[in-house]
Amino acid sequence: MLYLLGGAARSGKSLIARRVMTAYQMPFFSLDYLSNGMAEVWPELQHDLDTDDATVGERIWPVVRSIATMILRTNVHYLLEGVSLQPHHAHELVLAFPNQVHACFVGFANADMTEKLQHVRQFGGQPDDWMTHWEDALVVQQLEYLKAVSQAIHTACHQRDLPYVETSRQFERTVSAVVQHIGREVWRLRAACEAS
Repeated sequence: MLYLLGGAARSGKSLIARRVMTAYQMPFFSLDYLSNGMAEVWPELQHDLDTDDATVGERIWPVVRSIATMILRTNVHYLLEGVSLQPHHAHELVLAFPNQVHACFVGFANADMTEKLQHVRQFGGQPDDWMTHWEDALVVQQLEYLKAVSQAIHTACHQRDLPYVETSRQFERTVSAVVQHIGREVWRLRAACEAS
């Protein structure tokens, strides 16, 4: 099984992925590492990480699709997560590999910026947290942009019948619910594999 976890930056994806790995012994890979690696190793690709995440996602999608296909062929349970994963990409894989690929997107399309700033300060601080040393005003400005990104992702998920989870309210409880949802899929598919 391949689980795809996408959504706007600062919506809880990395936190969810780390908890899934710990709770269900499911490895995960952040597509952010792939994006950064491609930009560093192949500058001739003109892979600009300063463009929006959707544009980066389009550039790396052929590689991600190939990686996903290889994972599915090996019949291991794996989670891919990242801001560059777009709903139409996830939908493509879900259709190509029914019952083998599951996707979920998270975001904060309905966020109150004061509350969201508190979430960033409370749950941030991981080694890859690029907002840790930013002033609050700059963080809020970026969060406003990411809220708009979340709204676009929410719309795209609705159009493709993909799960979208709003993490702007009761952040901790919502993150835990997404982790449990992924865990149920992991155990269900493991049981199906063992039975066959």
